[in-house]
Amino acid sequence: MNLIISYDISDEKRLRKVAKYLEKVSFRVQYSVFLFPNPKREHLQKVISDLVKMIGEEDSIKVYKFSMKYAISNYEIEKFIV
Repeated sequence: MNLIISYDISDEKRLRKVAKYLEKVSFRVQYSVFLFPNPKREHLQKVISDLVKMIGEEDSIKVYKFSMKYAISNYEIEKFIV
């Protein structure tokens, strides 16, 4: 299982805090999108718990689970399985 984590944070200070945290535990793939490959359940629970503590009520963090069943080229994803 792999995860994509994306965020929409309204406050600049919180946005920087969340981005720096996610850069430490995952890989940035776009400005507000991170790849979190094969997380262990305990590690994932801690990351989500930490993120919840950092954000405000008006903020949004989305976590999408996907498999790498189909090949990813350097240019585009051939097919996603969600």
